[in-house]
Amino acid sequence: MGRYPFRECVNEVMRQYTGNRAESTLEIMERRYNRMEKDLNLLRSEGRISTTSPKHLTVEDIAVYHEFLRTRLVNGGHVCNDSIKKDFIDLDKLCSYYGNGCIHDYKARCPSLSSRKSSHRLPVMSEKDLDRILEIASEVPDSDFWGLRAFALFALYAGAGLRTVEMVHAKAENIIIEDECATIFLDHVKGNDTYGEPRTVFIIPKFVPAIERYLRIRRQYLDLCGAECEYVFFSHKRFEILTDKSIRQIRGNVEKACGMRFDGRMCRRTYGQYLKDKGVSIENVSVNMGHSSTKTTERYYARQRSERAIRETKNSFIDGE
Repeated sequence: MGRYPFRECVNEVMRQYTGNRAESTLEIMERRYNRMEKDLNLLRSEGRISTTSPKHLTVEDIAVYHEFLRTRLVNGGHVCNDSIKKDFIDLDKLCSYYGNGCIHDYKARCPSLSSRKSSHRLPVMSEKDLDRILEIASEVPDSDFWGLRAFALFALYAGAGLRTVEMVHAKAENIIIEDECATIFLDHVKGNDTYGEPRTVFIIPKFVPAIERYLRIRRQYLDLCGAECEYVFFSHKRFEILTDKSIRQIRGNVEKACGMRFDGRMCRRTYGQYLKDKGVSIENVSVNMGHSSTKTTERYYARQRSERAIRETKNSFIDGE
Protein backbone atom coordinates (compact mmCIF):
# COMPACT_ATOMS: atom_id res chain seq x y z
CA MET A 1 0.00 0.00 0.00
CA GLY A 2 1.39 3.39 -0.99
CA ARG A 3 1.54 6.75 0.67
CA TYR A 4 -2.17 7.46 0.20
CA PRO A 5 -3.93 4.17 1.04
CA PHE A 6 -7.45 5.61 1.30
CA ARG A 7 -7.26 7.35 -2.09
CA GLU A 8 -5.76 4.28 -3.77
CA CYS A 9 -8.62 2.11 -2.53
CA VAL A 10 -11.21 4.70 -3.55
CA ASN A 11 -9.80 4.91 -7.07
CA GLU A 12 -9.90 1.14 -7.45
CA VAL A 13 -13.48 0.82 -6.20
CA MET A 14 -14.75 3.79 -8.24
CA ARG A 15 -13.36 2.18 -11.38
CA GLN A 16 -15.56 -0.84 -10.64
CA TYR A 17 -18.64 1.36 -10.21
CA THR A 18 -18.03 3.40 -13.37
CA GLY A 19 -20.56 2.34 -15.97
CA ASN A 20 -22.69 0.57 -13.36
CA ARG A 21 -24.00 3.66 -11.60
CA ALA A 22 -25.51 6.93 -12.80
CA GLU A 23 -22.99 9.73 -13.31
CA SER A 24 -24.70 11.88 -10.66
CA THR A 25 -24.45 9.03 -8.14
CA LEU A 26 -20.73 8.64 -8.83
CA GLU A 27 -20.22 12.39 -8.33
CA ILE A 28 -21.93 12.25 -4.94
CA MET A 29 -19.87 9.22 -3.89
CA GLU A 30 -16.67 10.96 -4.98
CA ARG A 31 -17.53 14.04 -2.91
CA ARG A 32 -18.19 11.89 0.15
CA TYR A 33 -14.96 9.98 -0.24
CA ASN A 34 -13.01 13.22 -0.63
CA ARG A 35 -14.49 14.49 2.63
CA MET A 36 -13.81 11.19 4.39
CA GLU A 37 -10.20 11.17 3.20
CA LYS A 38 -9.59 14.63 4.60
CA ASP A 39 -11.13 13.74 7.98
CA LEU A 40 -9.41 10.38 8.30
CA ASN A 41 -6.03 11.89 7.40
CA LEU A 42 -6.54 14.47 10.15
CA LEU A 43 -7.41 11.81 12.72
CA ARG A 44 -4.41 9.72 11.65
CA SER A 45 -2.05 12.68 11.91
CA GLU A 46 -3.28 13.27 15.46
CA GLY A 47 -2.69 9.63 16.34
CA ARG A 48 -6.38 9.01 17.08
CA ILE A 49 -6.83 6.18 14.56
CA SER A 50 -4.42 3.43 13.55
CA THR A 51 -4.71 3.71 9.77
CA THR A 52 -6.63 5.34 6.91
CA SER A 53 -6.62 2.19 4.78
CA PRO A 54 -10.13 0.77 4.19
CA LYS A 55 -8.48 -2.66 4.21
CA HIS A 56 -7.31 -2.32 7.80
CA LEU A 57 -9.65 0.15 9.58
CA THR A 58 -10.82 -1.31 12.89
CA VAL A 59 -14.05 -0.99 14.83
CA GLU A 60 -12.19 1.25 17.27
CA ASP A 61 -11.05 3.49 14.40
CA ILE A 62 -14.63 3.76 13.16
CA ALA A 63 -15.84 4.63 16.66
CA VAL A 64 -13.36 7.52 16.79
CA TYR A 65 -14.39 8.70 13.32
CA HIS A 66 -18.09 8.56 14.23
CA GLU A 67 -17.52 10.57 17.41
CA PHE A 68 -15.52 13.10 15.36
CA LEU A 69 -18.49 13.59 13.00
CA ARG A 70 -21.00 13.85 15.82
CA THR A 71 -18.85 16.45 17.59
CA ARG A 72 -18.76 18.50 14.41
CA LEU A 73 -22.56 18.27 14.26
CA VAL A 74 -22.95 19.48 17.84
CA ASN A 75 -20.51 22.33 17.25
CA GLY A 76 -22.47 23.62 14.28
CA GLY A 77 -20.51 22.09 11.42
CA HIS A 78 -21.91 21.13 8.05
CA VAL A 79 -22.62 17.48 8.88
CA CYS A 80 -26.14 16.29 9.74
CA ASN A 81 -27.32 12.96 11.09
CA ASP A 82 -28.65 11.91 7.69
CA SER A 83 -25.33 12.85 6.08
CA ILE A 84 -23.43 10.74 8.62
CA LYS A 85 -25.59 7.71 7.80
CA LYS A 86 -24.97 8.16 4.09
CA ASP A 87 -21.23 8.53 4.69
CA PHE A 88 -21.21 5.25 6.59
CA ILE A 89 -23.12 3.50 3.80
CA ASP A 90 -20.46 4.49 1.26
CA LEU A 91 -17.60 3.78 3.67
CA ASP A 92 -19.10 0.32 4.22
CA LYS A 93 -19.07 -0.27 0.44
CA LEU A 94 -15.39 0.65 0.40
CA CYS A 95 -14.34 -1.48 3.36
CA SER A 96 -16.51 -4.45 2.38
CA TYR A 97 -14.92 -4.49 -1.07
CA TYR A 98 -11.72 -5.52 0.66
CA GLY A 99 -13.42 -7.97 3.00
CA ASN A 100 -13.28 -5.63 6.00
CA GLY A 101 -16.49 -5.80 8.03
CA CYS A 102 -15.58 -3.01 10.48
CA ILE A 103 -18.62 -0.87 9.58
CA HIS A 104 -21.01 -3.80 9.93
CA ASP A 105 -19.51 -4.68 13.33
CA TYR A 106 -19.62 -1.07 14.50
CA LYS A 107 -23.27 -0.71 13.52
CA ALA A 108 -24.04 -3.61 15.89
CA ARG A 109 -22.73 -1.36 18.67
CA CYS A 110 -24.51 1.73 17.36
CA PRO A 111 -28.04 0.83 16.17
CA SER A 112 -28.88 4.47 15.43
CA LEU A 113 -26.78 4.24 12.27
CA SER A 114 -29.02 1.46 10.99
CA SER A 115 -32.35 2.91 12.11
CA ARG A 116 -34.97 3.32 9.44
CA LYS A 117 -36.06 6.73 8.30
CA SER A 118 -39.35 7.95 9.64
CA SER A 119 -42.25 7.54 7.26
CA HIS A 120 -43.57 10.94 8.33
CA ARG A 121 -43.37 13.45 5.56
CA LEU A 122 -41.21 16.53 6.09
CA PRO A 123 -42.70 20.03 5.75
CA VAL A 124 -43.74 21.67 2.50
CA MET A 125 -43.61 25.37 1.64
CA SER A 126 -46.73 27.34 2.39
CA GLU A 127 -48.78 29.08 -0.28
CA LYS A 128 -47.89 32.37 1.41
CA ASP A 129 -44.16 31.69 1.12
CA LEU A 130 -44.48 30.65 -2.52
CA ASP A 131 -46.39 33.82 -3.37
CA ARG A 132 -43.82 35.94 -1.57
CA ILE A 133 -40.93 34.38 -3.52
CA LEU A 134 -42.76 34.84 -6.81
CA GLU A 135 -43.50 38.46 -5.92
CA ILE A 136 -39.80 39.09 -5.30
CA ALA A 137 -39.03 37.35 -8.59
CA SER A 138 -41.39 39.70 -10.44
CA GLU A 139 -39.42 42.69 -9.11
CA VAL A 140 -36.11 41.52 -10.59
CA PRO A 141 -35.35 43.80 -13.58
CA ASP A 142 -34.80 42.37 -17.05
CA SER A 143 -31.25 43.72 -16.90
CA ASP A 144 -30.40 41.31 -14.07
CA PHE A 145 -29.99 38.13 -16.12
CA TRP A 146 -28.39 36.09 -13.32
CA GLY A 147 -31.10 37.13 -10.85
CA LEU A 148 -33.79 36.06 -13.31
CA ARG A 149 -31.96 32.77 -13.77
CA ALA A 150 -31.98 32.05 -10.04
CA PHE A 151 -35.73 32.60 -9.68
CA ALA A 152 -36.49 30.64 -12.86
CA LEU A 153 -34.53 27.76 -11.39
CA PHE A 154 -36.60 27.96 -8.21
CA ALA A 155 -39.75 28.05 -10.33
CA LEU A 156 -38.78 24.74 -11.94
CA TYR A 157 -37.89 23.24 -8.57
CA ALA A 158 -41.17 24.13 -6.89
CA GLY A 159 -43.36 24.48 -9.96
CA ALA A 160 -42.36 21.24 -11.68
CA GLY A 161 -40.83 19.20 -8.87
CA LEU A 162 -37.58 18.63 -10.73
CA ARG A 163 -34.73 16.78 -9.09
CA THR A 164 -31.30 18.45 -9.22
CA VAL A 165 -29.96 16.00 -11.81
CA GLU A 166 -33.02 16.73 -13.96
CA MET A 167 -32.50 20.46 -13.53
CA VAL A 168 -28.90 20.19 -14.69
CA HIS A 169 -29.90 18.47 -17.95
CA ALA A 170 -33.16 20.38 -18.61
CA LYS A 171 -33.28 21.76 -22.16
CA ALA A 172 -34.87 25.06 -23.16
CA GLU A 173 -36.51 23.65 -26.30
CA ASN A 174 -38.32 21.08 -24.15
CA ILE A 175 -40.32 23.73 -22.28
CA ILE A 176 -43.66 24.26 -24.02
CA ILE A 177 -45.81 27.22 -22.90
CA GLU A 178 -49.36 27.53 -24.23
CA ASP A 179 -52.14 29.75 -22.83
CA GLU A 180 -50.39 30.28 -19.46
CA CYS A 181 -49.97 26.53 -19.04
CA ALA A 182 -46.66 24.82 -19.54
CA THR A 183 -44.92 21.47 -19.58
CA ILE A 184 -41.30 20.37 -19.70
CA PHE A 185 -40.07 17.15 -21.28
CA LEU A 186 -37.20 15.59 -19.32
CA ASP A 187 -35.03 13.36 -21.46
CA HIS A 188 -32.43 12.91 -18.72
CA VAL A 189 -33.89 11.82 -15.38
CA LYS A 190 -32.77 10.22 -12.14
CA GLY A 191 -31.66 6.67 -12.88
CA ASN A 192 -31.37 7.59 -16.54
CA ASP A 193 -28.93 4.77 -17.25
CA THR A 194 -30.86 2.14 -15.34
CA TYR A 195 -34.44 2.43 -14.07
CA GLY A 196 -35.41 6.01 -14.97
CA GLU A 197 -37.59 6.86 -17.96
CA PRO A 198 -37.98 10.20 -19.80
CA ARG A 199 -41.23 11.96 -18.95
CA THR A 200 -43.27 15.10 -19.54
CA VAL A 201 -44.01 17.16 -16.44
CA PHE A 202 -46.81 19.66 -15.85
CA ILE A 203 -45.65 23.06 -14.58
CA ILE A 204 -47.93 24.75 -12.03
CA PRO A 205 -49.35 27.87 -13.78
CA LYS A 206 -48.38 30.41 -11.09
CA PHE A 207 -44.70 29.61 -11.75
CA VAL A 208 -44.90 29.98 -15.52
CA PRO A 209 -44.38 33.80 -15.72
CA ALA A 210 -40.98 33.59 -13.98
CA ILE A 211 -39.88 30.82 -16.33
CA GLU A 212 -41.26 32.49 -19.44
CA ARG A 213 -39.58 35.81 -18.68
CA TYR A 214 -36.26 34.11 -18.03
CA LEU A 215 -36.43 32.18 -21.31
CA ARG A 216 -37.07 35.42 -23.19
CA ILE A 217 -34.14 37.24 -21.56
CA ARG A 218 -32.01 34.10 -21.89
CA ARG A 219 -32.50 34.14 -25.66
CA GLN A 220 -31.55 37.81 -25.81
CA TYR A 221 -28.47 37.18 -23.65
CA LEU A 222 -27.24 34.34 -25.85
CA ASP A 223 -27.80 36.42 -28.99
CA LEU A 224 -25.85 39.31 -27.48
CA CYS A 225 -22.97 36.98 -26.62
CA GLY A 226 -23.12 35.26 -30.00
CA ALA A 227 -23.46 31.92 -28.23
CA GLU A 228 -25.72 28.89 -28.26
CA CYS A 229 -26.61 26.43 -25.51
CA GLU A 230 -29.33 23.81 -25.37
CA TYR A 231 -29.55 23.74 -21.59
CA VAL A 232 -31.96 25.95 -19.66
CA PHE A 233 -29.21 26.91 -17.21
CA PHE A 234 -25.58 27.23 -18.27
CA SER A 235 -22.19 28.38 -17.00
CA HIS A 236 -21.20 32.05 -17.15
CA LYS A 237 -18.30 31.95 -19.58
CA ARG A 238 -18.39 28.70 -21.51
CA PHE A 239 -22.16 28.34 -21.91
CA GLU A 240 -21.86 24.71 -20.85
CA ILE A 241 -23.87 22.41 -18.62
CA LEU A 242 -23.73 23.25 -14.91
CA THR A 243 -22.69 20.90 -12.14
CA ASP A 244 -25.04 19.74 -9.37
CA LYS A 245 -23.06 21.96 -7.00
CA SER A 246 -23.57 25.04 -9.16
CA ILE A 247 -27.30 24.39 -9.34
CA ARG A 248 -27.50 24.22 -5.55
CA GLN A 249 -25.49 27.44 -5.24
CA ILE A 250 -27.89 29.24 -7.58
CA ARG A 251 -30.83 27.98 -5.52
CA GLY A 252 -29.03 29.35 -2.46
CA ASN A 253 -29.11 32.82 -4.02
CA VAL A 254 -32.92 32.70 -3.89
CA GLU A 255 -32.78 31.66 -0.23
CA LYS A 256 -30.60 34.69 0.54
CA ALA A 257 -32.75 37.08 -1.47
CA CYS A 258 -35.94 35.91 0.24
CA GLY A 259 -34.58 35.23 3.72
CA MET A 260 -35.92 31.67 3.67
CA ARG A 261 -34.38 28.23 4.01
CA PHE A 262 -35.42 25.41 1.71
CA ASP A 263 -33.80 22.71 -0.35
CA GLY A 264 -34.59 20.81 -3.50
CA ARG A 265 -36.47 18.07 -1.70
CA MET A 266 -38.69 20.55 0.09
CA CYS A 267 -39.53 22.13 -3.28
CA ARG A 268 -40.27 18.69 -4.69
CA ARG A 269 -42.53 17.83 -1.75
CA THR A 270 -44.26 21.17 -2.20
CA TYR A 271 -44.93 20.37 -5.85
CA GLY A 272 -46.44 16.98 -5.07
CA GLN A 273 -48.65 18.26 -2.26
CA TYR A 274 -49.74 21.30 -4.30
CA LEU A 275 -51.01 19.05 -7.10
CA LYS A 276 -52.81 16.79 -4.63
CA ASP A 277 -54.46 19.76 -2.91
CA LYS A 278 -55.72 20.92 -6.32
CA GLY A 279 -57.51 17.62 -6.77
CA VAL A 280 -55.01 15.87 -9.04
CA SER A 281 -55.25 12.09 -8.58
CA ILE A 282 -52.40 10.38 -6.75
CA GLU A 283 -51.70 8.36 -9.91
CA ASN A 284 -51.19 11.52 -11.95
CA VAL A 285 -49.10 13.16 -9.23
CA SER A 286 -46.90 10.05 -9.21
CA VAL A 287 -46.45 10.12 -12.98
CA ASN A 288 -45.49 13.81 -12.95
CA MET A 289 -42.93 13.17 -10.23
CA GLY A 290 -41.37 10.22 -12.00
CA HIS A 291 -42.18 7.59 -9.37
CA SER A 292 -42.47 3.94 -10.35
CA SER A 293 -45.48 3.51 -8.04
CA THR A 294 -47.87 5.62 -5.99
CA LYS A 295 -46.51 4.22 -2.71
CA THR A 296 -43.52 6.54 -2.68
CA THR A 297 -45.69 9.47 -3.73
CA GLU A 298 -48.22 8.91 -0.94
CA ARG A 299 -45.65 8.13 1.72
CA TYR A 300 -43.37 11.11 1.23
CA TYR A 301 -44.87 13.67 -1.15
CA ALA A 302 -48.64 13.93 -1.49
CA ARG A 303 -51.26 12.79 0.96
CA GLN A 304 -54.86 13.78 1.24
CA ARG A 305 -55.08 16.45 3.92
CA SER A 306 -57.35 15.49 6.82
CA GLU A 307 -59.63 18.53 6.47
CA ARG A 308 -60.22 17.77 2.79
CA ALA A 309 -60.85 14.10 3.54
CA ILE A 310 -63.49 15.04 6.14
CA ARG A 311 -65.13 17.58 3.83
CA GLU A 312 -65.33 15.17 0.89
CA THR A 313 -66.60 12.39 3.14
CA LYS A 314 -69.39 14.64 4.45
CA ASN A 315 -70.28 15.67 0.91
CA SER A 316 -70.54 12.04 -0.12
CA PHE A 317 -73.15 11.39 2.53
CA ILE A 318 -75.04 14.62 1.83
CA ASP A 319 -75.12 13.97 -1.92
CA GLY A 320 -76.26 10.41 -1.31
CA GLU A 321 -79.31 11.40 0.70
